[in-house]
Amino acid sequence: MIKHKLLSALNRFINFLENNNNTDFRKNGEDALLIKFSKINDSTPKIIFDVGANKGDWTAIAKSRIQNPESRIQNPESRILSI
Repeated sequence: MIKHKLLSALNRFINFLENNNNTDFRKNGEDALLIKFSKINDSTPKIIFDVGANKGDWTAIAKSRIQNPESRIQNPESRILSI
């Protein structure tokens, strides 16, 4: 019983340190990164990589904030290929 509680607490702590299981992009730092990228106004080509895209939500948000980016999606579902 104590061993299980200790392992569970340790797992939660490791997830916290590594930012695992935090899919809220407003809280996990991804939103702040997109804001910084959106302020770059130069002619450098911008490419968005969404690895493990799942539904493509992150790509859609990134494309709405970054001017004319290219996007590369890995493991997309067929319904999001048009993003």
